[in-house]
Amino acid sequence: VASAGHAVRVEARQAAAIAVKNLVKRTWEDDAIFGSAPDRAAARAAVLGALLRPDCTGAVREQFAECVGQLVFKDFPDRWPELLPTTVAAIRGRSDAVVVHNALLALRKVAKR
Repeated sequence: VASAGHAVRVEARQAAAIAVKNLVKRTWEDDAIFGSAPDRAAARAAVLGALLRPDCTGAVREQFAECVGQLVFKDFPDRWPELLPTTVAAIRGRSDAVVVHNALLALRKVAKR
């Protein structure tokens, strides 16, 4: 859902985030959709990366946080060992309040597991 530098309406970003969340929720275990372990790792990294963007706020943040929560439930810690280091690095390395907030939200999903 990264905008590649182009302005994307919030409604479109929210719809895309909902679609990603629902796809993960319903079909994460389906190899025909998510493929190999490297494909799944790339999908996890993309979802977390989207959550940790400084422009990920409001309803878009809620959808990506829920998606991270689903992935935590399904893959953490065995298949997603990079989740905590990536999230902690986002907290330590950013002065952006939104990024820190979203990283803490991701950690909350881990703690609720």
